[in-house]
Amino acid sequence: LTGPRLLDAARAAGVPAARTATCTDLGDAVAQAHARATPGTAVLLSPAAPSYHAYRDFIARGTHFRELAERLIAGA
Repeated sequence: LTGPRLLDAARAAGVPAARTATCTDLGDAVAQAHARATPGTAVLLSPAAPSYHAYRDFIARGTHFRELAERLIAGA
């Protein structure tokens, strides 16, 4: 799996464990990013691998991301 290898590489490069996260899906990633973000910060979510098992294509994944983000904004 790509995710664990990237996480290992990031930590080997000196990224503190507290600044990384392992997520189960896009919804979990957005929720964790929202929980960790502080006012004035930016969060970049960049999938490291295709999501063939979860989404039809990158458009469907992007649409889902937008929906998740809009729900968080509406609830803020």
